[in-house]
Amino acid sequence: MPRPTLYHTSEEKAAARRATSKKYYEKHQVQINRRSRRKYKKKLQNIRKDNISERCDPLWLMEKAKEQFNKLTHGALYTYLDEIAQYCIANPEEAKEYCASMEEQWNTFMMEVQGVLGDILQAYGCGDIWKKADMVGRDIRHVVSLVEEIHMQAMSSVDDIADWRSSGIFAYQICAEGAKVAI
Repeated sequence: MPRPTLYHTSEEKAAARRATSKKYYEKHQVQINRRSRRKYKKKLQNIRKDNISERCDPLWLMEKAKEQFNKLTHGALYTYLDEIAQYCIANPEEAKEYCASMEEQWNTFMMEVQGVLGDILQAYGCGDIWKKADMVGRDIRHVVSLVEEIHMQAMSSVDDIADWRSSGIFAYQICAEGAKVAI
């Protein structure tokens, strides 16, 4: 003779399953929680490793620096520098502080890129990869020197910035002529 059925409806079966699961969980709660924590920590470590390895790759960092350079200059370097000069002409009382903040921003950026260039040199040597990355560093150093020139002119005489700009004496104007780029 077969065993009598204990549960006749699906609701009774589900309630019995829940009760069994609850009883098992109460009995093995410590082991289940340890296993879950261990699994979660392992998952976090893998995620962190992936993020750190990507963010620490010097080539990835240099690519981000190149994107940041283009974002800051709006893709037109000499036009960007001309805008700085125009701002100084339009706002002579703020020119010194504005140029100082621009110079500080670009110097900080340059120092970060120099560190990454050192990492690339260590990892890949001075081959084509380093030369390509160094082009970004050169562009940034170029901007730093041109911003410094505008800042020095603002420090000596803010009124002369308009004269220098109209005469085409600023180095960024001379570089733009040599590169045949319209400002």
